Amino acid sequence: MWWVWAWSSSGAATRFQQWTSCSATDRGWARNTNRRGRRSSGTGRCRCRWPWNRPPPIWRRPLPRRRSTRRAPPSFGEAGPLRVPELRLAGSPGAAIFPRPRPALGSRILAMNPRRWFPVDQADRWTPDTSPPITASSPVPRIESLDYLRGLMALSVMVYHYTLPLGDEPGSESLLARLGCYAVSVFYILSGLSLTLVYRGRIHNRSDATRFWVKRLLRICPLYWLAITVSLLYQGLATVLLGESWDVSSLRILLNYSLLFGFFDPGGALTTGGWSIGNEVVFYAVLPCVLWLSNRWRAALAASLAAALALAGAFSLVWMSPERTLVEQWPVYINPLNQFVYFMLGVAIGHASFSRPQSRWSLAAGLGAAVCAAAFCLWPLEGDRIHLVTGMSRLAFTGMSAAVVVAFIHLRPLASPLLCGSLAFLGRSCYSIYLLHPLVALPIVFVGTRLGLALYECYLLSAAMTFACSWASYRYVEEPCIKLASRLTRQRSQVPASPQSRETELPLRSDRRAA
Repeated sequence: MWWVWAWSSSGAATRFQQWTSCSATDRGWARNTNRRGRRSSGTGRCRCRWPWNRPPPIWRRPLPRRRSTRRAPPSFGEAGPLRVPELRLAGSPGAAIFPRPRPALGSRILAMNPRRWFPVDQADRWTPDTSPPITASSPVPRIESLDYLRGLMALSVMVYHYTLPLGDEPGSESLLARLGCYAVSVFYILSGLSLTLVYRGRIHNRSDATRFWVKRLLRICPLYWLAITVSLLYQGLATVLLGESWDVSSLRILLNYSLLFGFFDPGGALTTGGWSIGNEVVFYAVLPCVLWLSNRWRAALAASLAAALALAGAFSLVWMSPERTLVEQWPVYINPLNQFVYFMLGVAIGHASFSRPQSRWSLAAGLGAAVCAAAFCLWPLEGDRIHLVTGMSRLAFTGMSAAVVVAFIHLRPLASPLLCGSLAFLGRSCYSIYLLHPLVALPIVFVGTRLGLALYECYLLSAAMTFACSWASYRYVEEPCIKLASRLTRQRSQVPASPQSRETELPLRSDRRAA
């Protein structure tokens, strides 16, 4: 038959055999070119020009469309038209059948396209990315920008306490007064945010809640016990040397060492700033219940936040009066029910955070933080500090504090090693700085004023000693207790994450160091 002779002599049979024997990847190359090589046809994957019977040059191959697939570029041999084996990874059964030749130097240089996943000479060593995504059961990296904010807030509290004896008590128009009131509020927001990022989807039963409480108590108890022990020692020395009266009851000491004073007497802390630690213990008692309910009932978080907002509104509008000073209403202000709204805002931010903060949002986050900081400083207000925590001013300052925390989540690490290291040190030592700075300043001021030093010189020396003591406290007290808590609460078997936790990944940057 004449058509059989024409079919076999024209080379179409050879091309058909090659077409049926090659892989689907190779068919894509041929399907996107016509027979004469004039113009690309078909699906339009490749719009380059080359002869049909020769594979395209390495610099004309189409780039991968989806970054998530991580497909290696196809490998072309030298055995003629369409004799192109499909990509075989190193160690696969067919890897030795069609060994991939090393491209020429010029081809390798042209293939170093930054849009590619890897250079050409690394294709044989390419392996799929089998690392699991960051989910609720994964180790949680540390967000360094939140450490910066913690450090700044701890520093502002120390400066506020150290400047109070140097002059009159600042009013609500002073930046120091605003930081003194809302730095602790930002601490509450950061605490709720961090704990939600770590424990969301991990509280399933009573044993999980017990692990949570053990880790938190081992985190805050040792340093707080040290602080109240030093405070009692100072009180005893003042009683013996200066003749002051001992006005500390045994019940108050017991409540402080058991950290239960926040439930019964929020103002009964034995050290300056200890009232916030009692409130934190109250929040720690509630958080596992909130997380457990939010895993089973989606409206639980919204209901908890609404209840916290209602309580804050009742305190700021009804139970605290702007006609009286903040000092007179201090026991009402430090009530944990009044401060609970900040902790719940942090929990809500942790739930609503994005799966992975985008680096392109860093500029917007920086601008947002700057705008919120400017509004925080320039908000028109004057009079006693009570105006900062009552009325619509409290709503505005609370919103600005939460917005600053959200902005700091998406900030990149600082480029300056000195500034980055300093803020990271302040962030990791913020708990020690917060508790130890009044205890360090008391003996230095007592001795320094009797030696003829000015009061501001005593407080400058106290600040330097506070940083040194905070480093030692974190290195030799806090860090060993953190490791001990991790060893005590380590699970023997990996517990699978809940379906809700698999759907939502943690809002953390994968390029950060683990905490």
